[in-house]
Formats: sequence, C-alpha cells, structure tokens
Amino acid sequence: MLKKLLLSLFLLMLGTYQIAFSCTYCDGHDCLEARTDIPKGKGASGKWKDESTPKRNWTCIEVFDREGTDTCQMCEREEVRYVHVMQHGGLTLDVGCICAAYMDGTLDEEASALREAALRARPNKLKSFMDETKWKEAKSSGNPYYTLKKSDYNPYTRKVILTKSQFNTKYSYMVLSLDEDGDTVPSKTIKSDGYLASKSVAMKAAFDSIFPPRMRVD
Repeated sequence: MLKKLLLSLFLLMLGTYQIAFSCTYCDGHDCLEARTDIPKGKGASGKWKDESTPKRNWTCIEVFDREGTDTCQMCEREEVRYVHVMQHGGLTLDVGCICAAYMDGTLDEEASALREAALRARPNKLKSFMDETKWKEAKSSGNPYYTLKKSDYNPYTRKVILTKSQFNTKYSYMVLSLDEDGDTVPSKTIKSDGYLASKSVAMKAAFDSIFPPRMRVD
C-alpha cells in the first residue's frame, strides 16, 4: 500500500514537473533549454534567456529581404536585413541567420546562410536591371526589353518586355522564359495585371516577379 502511495506521489510530481517545464506552444518535448554561448561568445540575450520561448525544434518557413534592417526577434540584439521566419507550433519569429541555425537545432550556420543566398544576390541584380541604359529597344515595336541570363538563382534566361500605354505614361510588362534553344516556354510566361503607374514601377514589378523578395522554404 505504501509503495503504491509513493509511486502515485512520484507520478504526480513528475507530471507537475513536465507541465512546469514543457513547451506552451507544442507537445512532446521540453523546449526551454537556454543557450549561453552563442552567437560567437557574446552570450545569450533577448528571448534566449527567458523561461517561456522555445529554444529548439523550430522550422524555417520563409526567408525575405527586408530592404532595410530591424532587430532580430530572438536575440533582440543583432540588426537583420535578410530575415528567416521561424515557426514553432503557433509561434513565429523573424530572426537572423545565426539564431535560425540554433533554433532549428542544426547548429549549421552555413546551411542557414544558403537559404538567404538568393536574396543576397538581389540588390546587385536589381541595380543593373533598373539601369535604363542597359535596356535595348525592339526594332519592330520600339518596346524596351532586358535579358536576364540563366544563373544559380534563375533557372531560365528571361526576356523582360515593357509596353507603354497609348493614352498615358503607364506601362505593362511581360516576362518570357527561354529554354536552352532560345525558344519560349509558354507555361513560364509572366504578365502584369494591366498597366502600372510608371515605367520604373513596371520595371521593379517585373524584377520582383523573377526574384521575389519573399521566398517560401520547402
């Protein structure tokens, strides 16, 4: 009888312990393990030091270019431009590359950096794309066009064509995807939804359709 009573008491205490230290955002494991030596010897800060935010078993669902900087929502210290959106149950945080590597449990900063590689390539590509001196003019129609070569971040050679409205200064765009033989791949053609406010707006929208500032992570 005494053994059963002690066993029941032990199980009750164990259950109370698990409730106290279990993750409030998901079930099945303890996520309140604090980090004290990352990043790079600076010591933990922000949500790494609290007692409620999960510290592991996160999944990266999206990366995006903020086109500016803001503070990492995990360490609450580093300024971040290329954001990793990390999800844990019903909780999401916008964080930097290093915090993301520790939150997903891989501790692999290089793998985390690869997720944002395409975004890091965007600024230089955009600068070149928006330089109108690098655009050409079609002989038959007079429409300006730009050719983006196939690359690690662009699976097709793209021909971007702008068309000006006959009645005002608005422009539409069309993006043709070309195969290895230079033939158009119809299923990959992208068109603007009508005319846009100006030439520069149409150019930027066309670029974003090829190199989106937000990318889902499979």
